[in-house]
Amino acid sequence: MTTRDVSKQSDISKSTTEQDGSFKRKPSSFRDFIQKGGKFEPEKGRYHLYVSYACPWATRTLIVRKIKGLEDFVGVTVVSPRMGEHGWPFASVDAFPGADEDPLHGAQHVKDLYLRVKPDYDGRFTVPILWDKKTSTIVNNESSEIIRMFNNGFNEQISADKAAIDLYPEHLRKEIDDVNDWVYDTVNNGVYKSGFATTQQAYEAAVKPLFDSLDRLEKMLTGKDYLVGDQLTEADVRLFVTIIRFDPVYVGHFKCNIRTIRDGYPAIHLWMRKLYWNNPAFSTTANFEHIKTHYYWSHPHINPHRIVPVGPIPNILPLGITDNVKLEWKKLADSNPAAYWGRFYLRHPTFRQLLHTGRFPLRRLSSGPDLTARFIRCVTAHAPTGHYRDRFRLRHNESTFCFLHSGRPTYHTREHVLLECDKYTRRFRHSSIEELLQSLDPFYEIERFLRDNPSALSFEDAPKDHI
Repeated sequence: MTTRDVSKQSDISKSTTEQDGSFKRKPSSFRDFIQKGGKFEPEKGRYHLYVSYACPWATRTLIVRKIKGLEDFVGVTVVSPRMGEHGWPFASVDAFPGADEDPLHGAQHVKDLYLRVKPDYDGRFTVPILWDKKTSTIVNNESSEIIRMFNNGFNEQISADKAAIDLYPEHLRKEIDDVNDWVYDTVNNGVYKSGFATTQQAYEAAVKPLFDSLDRLEKMLTGKDYLVGDQLTEADVRLFVTIIRFDPVYVGHFKCNIRTIRDGYPAIHLWMRKLYWNNPAFSTTANFEHIKTHYYWSHPHINPHRIVPVGPIPNILPLGITDNVKLEWKKLADSNPAAYWGRFYLRHPTFRQLLHTGRFPLRRLSSGPDLTARFIRCVTAHAPTGHYRDRFRLRHNESTFCFLHSGRPTYHTREHVLLECDKYTRRFRHSSIEELLQSLDPFYEIERFLRDNPSALSFEDAPKDHI
């Protein structure tokens, strides 16, 4: 084992920035591939993955490993999130909950593995590491390449259903590559360029493009479940690991605070939560205790007292009724605008029963189902405004003014309902519509119903004289 001083490689607080104060990430050094007929053949049990739950790059590999069903093919060792002067430690040095000891060599730190393979190694001691147990060496430490290996390298040996999953399909590769390029530079690495900048100019040069890209991603994900095409791809995996850390860490620790994901980007927020709550590959690999501890503890040059914030609470919000309603109403609006801005008929008879028997909480608002439908449109950000509002008003001779309170009639836009109209909130003494919804316990009965009956919000069976 080398005795030379490698503290500048292991101690992140000793890392330096460029002369202008900007952060430049060095490329990975080990770039071999697992492939049939090559130096590293795909074999069950031959390879081992060293990762940190805190590291977004390493978590990419954990997600794809689980998606492809490679748990029995590639073992995993998780390091402690408290990265100190010697870099990432194993549990033998820091027995943090969820951390493991090195089962192969008994190493104390990740740096020991690098120096074992290459004593004169001069790069950073990073994770992930894809280790070959057969030759006792590092195959690759570049996450973007490891997930490509996991995507198709073991297809001949895993089950047919897992082999059929392709996160980098041929017909989407150009689009995936294009998205990956700018997302990596401005988002994945952009948060680090913002957080590690040592001058105001360098910080602003990084944080502004970051939020420009988030704005761009918000438009791309509006009404969509996936970033590229209509299927899960590696582009989703690569973006997810940054977005899931954004509010808990990057907003505060890295000063990426122009907007939060949960309050500033509804489409990105919904996309992230759908992946997290609907796919165990994303939820089981997102360890918020490791994530928050690592960043706030391991960067004393940014957070010298190593205080780990309690919030946000919760770390990730659940999928709620408004998400489901919003999605279904948007689908209807896109497919048939005239019907969407039509009257109040709801397709599913069970939904009507819930409304007319009084079990539907919005029944308490009185005035019948037309007010209910209008209320739902407002809550889901689809109140009649602009072109569709005027188009509907002219076609169906319906007023678009609000007469639900005293004073001058006002256009019944979502902003008016949320900020001005007290018809809904005053009646039940709530400060906002969102608070009103949360207070209505029967509303969760509707949530369950809509999940089981996604076609319920429809006007398809409405009488022709009412649409």
